[in-house]
Amino acid sequence: MIVGFIRYMIRGSLILLLLGLGYLAYEIWSIPFNTIPLLQDENPGMTTFMQQQIRERLPKNHHIQVFRQWTPLSEVSAPTLNAIIAAKDAIFLPTRI
Repeated sequence: MIVGFIRYMIRGSLILLLLGLGYLAYEIWSIPFNTIPLLQDENPGMTTFMQQQIRERLPKNHHIQVFRQWTPLSEVSAPTLNAIIAAKDAIFLPTRI
């Protein structure tokens, strides 16, 4: 009776481990490593939010061009960086402060 329960628990643990490893492999595989170096030489495209704001604010048949001005990280204040991190990942920031 106990041996059967132990075997059952071992099989269940192995299944959970395999599912976890599969999920981890999927997450790592889905990271776009090939596009990250491209950001050194070219600007990222427009986000859906940017496109929505342009559609809402501009009349039809008008064209807008987006200009980006990059600022070195050393020139950005700590509160601004914390706000950006909090906006992107609210769980990460409390562990860093």
